[in-house]
Amino acid sequence: MKRVVLGVLVSVGLMMAANVPAQQKAYMDTETGPVHVAKANPGSEVTPLSITIAYEDSSRNQYTFWTQMQDPIFFSEDGNYIVFIFRGYEVDGTGFIACAASDNGGSNWVVARRINEAAGTWEFGGRYPSASLQAGNPISSHPELTSAPAWGYAADITGDWSGDPNNWYGEASQDIGAHKNIPIVLPDNQRILALISSATSGFMYGIYDAVNGYFELPPAVVDPGFYLVGGDILGNTAMAFGFDANGQLAYYTYDVNSGSWSGPTALQQVPVENLPNGEVLNVYDWADGIILNDGTPMMVVDMSDGSGVDTVYAGRTIWVVTPTMAVKVLDAQSTDPVWHVVYPQLSIDRATGNVFVFWNQLDQWYGDTLYGYGTWDIWYSGSSDGGATWSTPENLTATTGSNEGMFQVAKRVVNGRAWIAYLKAMGDIDGDLYCDVLTGVPFGGVWPTYDYLGYVDGLSVSESGNGEASVFQARLIGNQVRLTLPGTDNVELSIYDVTGRQIATETFSLNAGTHTLSLPTSTLNPGLYLVKVNANAGTTTLKLVRF
Repeated sequence: MKRVVLGVLVSVGLMMAANVPAQQKAYMDTETGPVHVAKANPGSEVTPLSITIAYEDSSRNQYTFWTQMQDPIFFSEDGNYIVFIFRGYEVDGTGFIACAASDNGGSNWVVARRINEAAGTWEFGGRYPSASLQAGNPISSHPELTSAPAWGYAADITGDWSGDPNNWYGEASQDIGAHKNIPIVLPDNQRILALISSATSGFMYGIYDAVNGYFELPPAVVDPGFYLVGGDILGNTAMAFGFDANGQLAYYTYDVNSGSWSGPTALQQVPVENLPNGEVLNVYDWADGIILNDGTPMMVVDMSDGSGVDTVYAGRTIWVVTPTMAVKVLDAQSTDPVWHVVYPQLSIDRATGNVFVFWNQLDQWYGDTLYGYGTWDIWYSGSSDGGATWSTPENLTATTGSNEGMFQVAKRVVNGRAWIAYLKAMGDIDGDLYCDVLTGVPFGGVWPTYDYLGYVDGLSVSESGNGEASVFQARLIGNQVRLTLPGTDNVELSIYDVTGRQIATETFSLNAGTHTLSLPTSTLNPGLYLVKVNANAGTTTLKLVRF
């Protein structure tokens, strides 16, 4: 494989699919969980949108949520159908595939478990499942392991609305070393274009007949040097997004009428960026792609300098690229060595053309840089002009405890509604999936989590540009509050301990714009504190940890 460094290609000796950035491949080669989770501390919005939970399931497994591995939520463009395909987890370590589906906008759900076993495609266990809907029926597309943790078969299976797993049927390919199987619904109301990433053959594809339950075209190699991260379709044109043999952001185009592929075609690449703290952002982390309404391909990627113990979670900035531009959606928010963003994903509203980027930022970091633990938030930004400008980022989970872990979002937004699935801790209260925040004892490979599926209403592009926000915002960065005010205001900062006792208060008279205010923390003992920011424009509470 190649580790992708902008301007330089460095070969290293890890085995799996070719041409993957090192931070991506290191995680996908093993069944074990993350070594550590990184920190972010972006603060919160005064009146954030929030996720309304529609379905939850105790799967105890994180393999439903790796971005650039699968698309587990299908949301139809009429707003009626939602299909959520997720992976369950057995005590012995094997995984199975399950489906929760609704045909009335999420008011009622039909659930079927162990559908891959019932369909006859189960081997050692399914992973990285994707969802689709074809001919009115839910579809699961996923890899089946030949043995733990080896990759193996590409399986596509069709279900119904009875909730009976025995009514699921389908087919698994031969052992092709599959570790991704992402479905693209073709417009004939019968077939699925299966985008497959193979450990041995690179980018492959097949055609699955969703009505009759078999592969019309068994998986065939498209490009052994292309690393697949996702796909999308518009009319009779489908695209597969990923990294080409040179490690550059690129895409393949599939013509539905002729059944032929063309590519890879390179997109604009992200420029190398030097941060004030000396970091050089020149390494691609996680990526995703969609097709805009005018047919333009777009990808999103988070950038890192590739350093640190765990480079999987090393993102500092988020960019979107097309064939003609590279635009930064999120600037580096902190110079803290463990401040990171991860898992950027794209979704589009076909009715309006608005496009949205979602990502994870870690709300707070506890402990050291190797065995510490963090709490997550899910953020988004939108664009109404094809990605040229982006709205001020908003925190979707500021009010829900900030321990939402890895997540996935449906490719489509409909009438301002986006469907989002994420995991949340049960015993692992910080949601880092690694160790108990109270005792520091590792969970040893069992991730005690709930899967949540919910929706956000009112998603819009309220403002554009990457300059100052027109709304009240407050972020905690180290021992400072980064505050944005829409007008002249009187601001009060108050620090409280966990018992609610007020420790300190300071007041400021400030003009419109962004200000950095230092907190009086020199006399604070180690522990958790709450910082209340009170202004005429809004009020919010931030979390401060002193070590």
